[in-house]
Amino acid sequence: MQLGRHSSYRIALQPAVTDLVRYIVKHWPHDILLNQRILSPFDPKDTMTCLESLADEFYHEQFLQSAEIIWRHLITQIQPEDEYEVCRHQSSLFRVLYMTNRNQSFNEELARLSIVILAFSFRDRFLLPRTVGMGTQFGLAAHKFRNIWAMYQSRQDEKEEEETPKQKIKFLSQNILQTISRDDLIAIFSMFFSLGNLCSLLGWYDTANRVFKLSLKHVYFTLEAFQWSLSRERVRGYALHALNLQRQQDFPKSFNALHDGYKELERGRLVSYVPAEHREILTLLRSILDTMPQSLTAEVLELRELDKHVESFSFASRGDTHQVFFRPNPHSLPSLFGRASSASGTMSTGRYGVTYSESVVSGVSLNYSALFP
Repeated sequence: MQLGRHSSYRIALQPAVTDLVRYIVKHWPHDILLNQRILSPFDPKDTMTCLESLADEFYHEQFLQSAEIIWRHLITQIQPEDEYEVCRHQSSLFRVLYMTNRNQSFNEELARLSIVILAFSFRDRFLLPRTVGMGTQFGLAAHKFRNIWAMYQSRQDEKEEEETPKQKIKFLSQNILQTISRDDLIAIFSMFFSLGNLCSLLGWYDTANRVFKLSLKHVYFTLEAFQWSLSRERVRGYALHALNLQRQQDFPKSFNALHDGYKELERGRLVSYVPAEHREILTLLRSILDTMPQSLTAEVLELRELDKHVESFSFASRGDTHQVFFRPNPHSLPSLFGRASSASGTMSTGRYGVTYSESVVSGVSLNYSALFP
């Protein structure tokens, strides 16, 4: 389909093309098929495929408004539970909006989408640490995330000493390429869980829910080779997601997220873990458990029993660890958990994540006060 690339033709065609697209998404296929007296049913999947192809054509021909109309319509036709399809179509809408808004003002919808697409590209494309590079879909999404949030300007009435969630997201965006380049899974997951928490604090609940779901279901958490720091970070993610759901007054789902956090912490006994850290993160889970409403009394009592069971793992002597019962295949999973540090001890501070110090002798010490901006 060649719609003309000359500016004069484009100006003349744009209103007509836009009106045509609005008619198509409003009436097709049902009204058009009835007018043509076609009695055989039209497969909804075929409808979606045709509209997707049409939207792509409009995008490539730079009829961005028409492409946007179709992608917005398609997103409304997808079941919210179909996480992959929703994100896939949101990626296409994001691509159109990014092109439309390039080098202009900060757009909140585009900013929210940039976070979702970042999480989606990480989950959908990221297989091994060595594929994180800037040329991947994840790397390209990171560049766009940074560019979009670079346009955010704080309001005059915002106090500099009390950074808002948006200011904190902007800070994360400024450092995302450095975070990715370090090839550090723990830092990347920490960033996503912090982003989900900050979106929740802003009231962007759809965005927060999607970021948590995409991150917590990441393929790396389904592998048979675990690392305590990775498992610990996932527990933190479940805890923040439970808080996110509590803000939405969705206490049953909040309870489920908290339960998953406890089960992940229980699974930590199968890997090398540090008892002191185990106790600290268990305290975090308990603080959220104590806020559950009385309507969930039976469920809370059940979880308190699990709490007692998990607590027993924390009484090992300081510095003691429990070793992994299996080892990953070094040929199929190279550099599985990032590069090992050659230093005897390191300090790392995640401004909006976990502050921790790491030593080959004493393990990791965490400060979870940073989890609640």
